[in-house]
Amino acid sequence: MIWENGSSSSQQFSGSWSKTYTGDEAKDLTMLSVTGDIMGDNNQQVSCKVIVDGQEKVSKDASGSAGTATCNVPLF
Repeated sequence: MIWENGSSSSQQFSGSWSKTYTGDEAKDLTMLSVTGDIMGDNNQQVSCKVIVDGQEKVSKDASGSAGTATCNVPLF
């Protein structure tokens, strides 16, 4: 789930996924959350990171089929 501009959206994926926000679009991003596939096995690893100007500001990890990593985007 991606929270931006007062609304949320979701994207399904398998394997790895990443998304980069730059400039004005990054100003509307408030939080992101990655959840494992509940129908999958418990060996899943998920993570989220917020990197600003090359510096990691927030990083969360989770594991298991229902593991959830949630990163709040810091206000600047």
